[in-house]
Amino acid sequence: MLTWGITLREIQGCADDSGVEYPCIEEFCQTLAIDDLALTTIRAYRSDIRAFFHWFAPRRIESLTSADLIDFRQYLSEGRRLKPASVNRKLEALRRFCRWAHQHGKLLSNVAAELKLAHVAREVRPAGLTEAEVHGLLRAAGQSPHGLGKRNCW
Repeated sequence: MLTWGITLREIQGCADDSGVEYPCIEEFCQTLAIDDLALTTIRAYRSDIRAFFHWFAPRRIESLTSADLIDFRQYLSEGRRLKPASVNRKLEALRRFCRWAHQHGKLLSNVAAELKLAHVAREVRPAGLTEAEVHGLLRAAGQSPHGLGKRNCW
């Protein structure tokens, strides 16, 4: 069990609000600590994995499929209306957890290996000038007070 900077609730166990304990989450978090991840990252991953298990209950980890992960992604996006960056952080925690669970024999295969992240909308490019704005710009450039109007227009 991690002991530095951990809250009392975290030290007392790995139970969520329903009282269900997930010992594999603590094992996973201990591995993250050994891998020298930041304590805040470990806390966030622990919270994300607990939330997933709460959503996934009462099923067992051995029955986890890639379709379940896709359903969870959709639940986060549409049901909880989280932004793509928040969804992706939770999915990254699940990817890492599933890789760990597969390596430690808790899953037969890494069901998250092909899990795609939520699409993050990129900023759209600004619209170009309208024809009237182009003509106005050329007209203003043609009225240069330094006699450069001819050069500025063409």
